[in-house]
Amino acid sequence: MTLRPEMVGLAALLTRTVDPAGRFDIDPDVVQDTLDRHATAVQGARLTGTPHPITGSTTTYAGPHGWADDAVVTDAAGDPLTPTADPLRGRWTFAADTPGPVHIDGTFYDLNAAGAELAELLAAQLAGGILSFTDAAGESWSRGDASAALLELATRFRARVTSSAGAGGVGSVSINASEQRNYGLHPGAGWLAP
Repeated sequence: MTLRPEMVGLAALLTRTVDPAGRFDIDPDVVQDTLDRHATAVQGARLTGTPHPITGSTTTYAGPHGWADDAVVTDAAGDPLTPTADPLRGRWTFAADTPGPVHIDGTFYDLNAAGAELAELLAAQLAGGILSFTDAAGESWSRGDASAALLELATRFRARVTSSAGAGGVGSVSINASEQRNYGLHPGAGWLAP
């Protein structure tokens, strides 16, 4: 099995998040399957516009992080719009003022829950086998340390997962004042902590 085209960016982001040094050979199919277990089909979720402080025009809309690349942004009538999309970061930018409301249809992935599960899978793989070794770069480390670090990472990801529903039924965490100011979001807007 190979990654579906809309999953390439999500799988790469999740892999880099769980294994930033690239020390583990993580099967992309495992990453995709993990993401799929934490997917939510969303239709008509409202994105939050950020008006320009001087002109008042709205060209940028934001929502939660973690959308598949094939998510579709629509206007109030359901007609597709063509912004510059950054679905991984939950940001859509238009060339000109685009008064809202702006909605999104697509698949949203809970990156925190998927990250926790993937870190736990890696920790379980590392729990057996050689306890310590020196890698090709000459750096010595132990699998016990790596396994414990992955479990700690999984715990941090799980702390960000919430069962409450934000915009469009997407799980959310509370946002703080700087996120509200920087992204024009309001509490309950379906924002995921990065």
